[in-house]
Amino acid sequence: MTISRRDLLTYSSVGAVGMLLALPTAREAIAEAPLSGVQVPGVYRFKIGSFEITVISDGTISFPPEVLWPEVSKDERDTVLGSDFTSTETVVLQTNVLVVNTGDHLVLIDAGSRGKLMPTAGKFLANLAVAGVKPEQVDIVVVTHAHPDHLWGVTDAVDKERTFVNAEYVFCEDELNFWRMPNHPFETDANWSFIWRRNTYNFEAIDDRIRTIKAGGEVTPGIVTMSTPGHTPGHVSVHIASE
Repeated sequence: MTISRRDLLTYSSVGAVGMLLALPTAREAIAEAPLSGVQVPGVYRFKIGSFEITVISDGTISFPPEVLWPEVSKDERDTVLGSDFTSTETVVLQTNVLVVNTGDHLVLIDAGSRGKLMPTAGKFLANLAVAGVKPEQVDIVVVTHAHPDHLWGVTDAVDKERTFVNAEYVFCEDELNFWRMPNHPFETDANWSFIWRRNTYNFEAIDDRIRTIKAGGEVTPGIVTMSTPGHTPGHVSVHIASE
C-alpha cells in the first residue's frame, strides 16, 4: 500500500486530535493530596576535617516581637519584620542541636527542650533516631546556656530521668553559678520563676554527671568553648576544629 504525503498529513492530524482528546484536563492532571501538616525529619550532615557534624532540628518556638525586642518601638519592629515578609504578630524561631562525632566521642551541643517549652518543639529525639543515633551513644553534652530550649532536653518529661544516660554534662562555671546562686531573683519573679524552678529540677537530675569548665576551656580535643556573655551571664559559644 502506498501512502501519499496528503494521506500522511491527514492521518497525522487525526492522530494528534485523538491524542489531545485523550489527555486529561489541567484539573484532572493535578493529583489530589491532603496537606501533611508536619515537617519532614530535619537532619543535615557535613564534615569539619575528620569530624562528622549533624545538625538536627528540635522544631520551632515562637514569641510575640515585643518579648524578643522590648526596647524597640512597634513601628520599627513592624518595618523590619515586614521587609523580611515575616509576621509582625509572631516570630517563629528554628531550634537545632549539633551532634559532633569526633571518632572518639559523640558530643551534643545543647539538648533541645524535650517538648516541655512549646508543643512545636521537642522533636530532637525523633530526628536523632532518623539520623541513626541512639541517646545512649552520646557521651558528652555541652550546654551553652541554661535557657529551656537548650537545657530542658537533658531529662524526661517530668525532669527526673536523664535522657542521655551515659553522658557527662559540660557547663561554663559562670553559667552554672549564675543559675544556682542562693536566693536567686528569678525564684520569685513572675515571668521567670517557672523557668528557674524547672532549671533547678534539671540540674538536680544530672548533678553527679556535671563537669564545669572555665569559658575558653576545652571540652574534648577539637572542641573548645568561647566566652560570649550577654544572652545569659555565662553564655558560651563553641569552636570546632579538626585536621
